[in-house]
Amino acid sequence: MGKRELVYQIIIGFLILTIAGMLLFPRPAPEPIVYNAAAADQYLEDEAAYFENPVDTNLENSSTPTDENPKTESNAESPKITATAKPKATAKPNPTAKPKTAAQPTPGKITASEGKININTASESQLTRLPGIGEVTAKKIVEYRDTHGNFNIIQDIMKVSGIGETKFANMKDLIEI
Repeated sequence: MGKRELVYQIIIGFLILTIAGMLLFPRPAPEPIVYNAAAADQYLEDEAAYFENPVDTNLENSSTPTDENPKTESNAESPKITATAKPKATAKPNPTAKPKTAAQPTPGKITASEGKININTASESQLTRLPGIGEVTAKKIVEYRDTHGNFNIIQDIMKVSGIGETKFANMKDLIEI
């Protein structure tokens, strides 16, 4: 028996094993998709409040001939779509949202006209007003300052984990020593 015959026998054996495996272990049939029309309609009604002008569309089958619409080749299978605009929806209020007061600093909303923030004396809440600085990073800045002492130059803030060149570039005009 030559090499060629051996290769043929290996290929045929592999094909036989593959077919036997497919017959003995068939793939399970996919589960049918169940569509709950009532739940879908309720979902669409609930979500309609988030759109400015939701549109109600109606499909009419125009394949039925009428005096105004005689049946032709061009409109025999195409549906007729009509749309009417609904009144403008209002947004639902968020009951869990905390109201902001003028006394609370708004994170990331500091401008140069308000003055610079001293990174050696600023509290966590003051640091969160800097662009790109959230509560976690502000806490890291205060911890770093407490551990290593005051910053010598404003670039030293990049030694804090989470503050790289991009964040520093966004805040460098708003901080001081």
